[in-house]
Amino acid sequence: MLDFKNYNDYELIYYIREGSEAALVFMIKKYEPLIKKLATTLIGFSDKKDDLIQEGYLIFMKCVEKYNDNMNCCFYSYFIISLRRCFYKLIKDEYYNMPILEEDPYYIDIESTYKNFKGRDFFFEDDKINMFDLCIIGDTSIRQYATIYDIPYKKALALYEDVKKELKLKYYNISN
Repeated sequence: MLDFKNYNDYELIYYIREGSEAALVFMIKKYEPLIKKLATTLIGFSDKKDDLIQEGYLIFMKCVEKYNDNMNCCFYSYFIISLRRCFYKLIKDEYYNMPILEEDPYYIDIESTYKNFKGRDFFFEDDKINMFDLCIIGDTSIRQYATIYDIPYKKALALYEDVKKELKLKYYNISN
C-alpha cells in the first residue's frame, strides 16, 4: 500500500481516477476539515450542518472528477471556490433558512400559554399583531407571511424573531 503523505493533489487525483480507494480516503481526510469549517461558519451548529457537510463531500467528488491540469489553478483553489459557490447557493434554499421551532425551549414553554390570546393582547404595532396571529398562533410560514405582506424574507424573519423575543420577555415578566 502506498503512503500518500508525499504526494501532491495532482498525483492523488490521478490515483483516484485509476481506482485507488486509499488515495480517495486520504484526500477526503485531507479536505474534510475545510468542508466542516466552511459548513460551520455558514450555518452554525444547527442540525442541518450535517446535511451541508454531506453536500460538501458530493461537491468534493464532482471536483475530483472534473478537475484537470489545464485549469490554470491548483486543485485546492478550484475546490474551495466550487465549495463556497455551492454552499452559498444551498444556504439560500428554504430548507436551510427555516427556523426550527420544535427545538426552541422558550417557544415550547410559551406556546400553550398564548394559544388563547390574540396579537392585540400583546402588541400595538399592526405588523407584530399580524405576525403573532398568522405565524405564532396560525399555520402560516414566515416565507408565506413575507409573500402576503410583500416584504423581503429576511425582514419577515427579523420581525418574527422580535415578536418571539418580546413574548419571552413578557412571559417571564408575568410569571416572575
